[in-house]
Amino acid sequence: YQLSGITMDNASVNDTTMTEFEDELEMMDIEFDHTRNRISSTVSNALRNGAINKIRTAIRQIRLSSLRRERFSQLVQENNGNRLQLLRDVDTRWSSTHMMLERALHLREVIQRFLSDVNFQLQEYSLSSVEWKAVDQLSQVLEVPHAFQQLLSAEKTPTLCDVIPSFEEMIHLWQDMKTRLPDMRTIIDAGIRKLEEYRNKMVDVPAYTLAMIIHPEMKLNWFYQH
Repeated sequence: YQLSGITMDNASVNDTTMTEFEDELEMMDIEFDHTRNRISSTVSNALRNGAINKIRTAIRQIRLSSLRRERFSQLVQENNGNRLQLLRDVDTRWSSTHMMLERALHLREVIQRFLSDVNFQLQEYSLSSVEWKAVDQLSQVLEVPHAFQQLLSAEKTPTLCDVIPSFEEMIHLWQDMKTRLPDMRTIIDAGIRKLEEYRNKMVDVPAYTLAMIIHPEMKLNWFYQH
């Protein structure tokens, strides 16, 4: 059976009914706003409605004062046994958005507990289960370039020979991820287009190809296989 709508009169008891209905749907990972009587159950909707900006703002609010940071640290200590702090993303820092989301997911329970504290009046920044799912899936998408960025940032050995193969592998991994995370398809496609743009530019730079050919283990093997 499929339920398309519920019609009620303006009896005050119906507010309680819809609040309980919201709680039931929340346990099923279905976002429902009982004030608007509207279901928004998909991760893609959560992204369009600003789930990432919401967690970013929540982190900023938690870090806003020394009092809040100290209280948050206490909760982390109680819950996790350490003093981890939330991270903020910075436009000029590689992988900072991924690291922000990854840390937030790790401290999800503490974040929700902190935001629900009436003393700080931050309940509006609390994320629904669907919004947390959006954060988790985007973090998985961003893990791909983060892993390769770490690989190509190695300091002990030259990595120029790994650049073109890495771009191809990132595209391959993201293509596979679209099946597993269909709500991320639009974001992944945008990432793939950007990777392909840079890859096409690298093909015209002999240094990348030459570095692969003179590498004692790589030589022409990669080109034969691709």
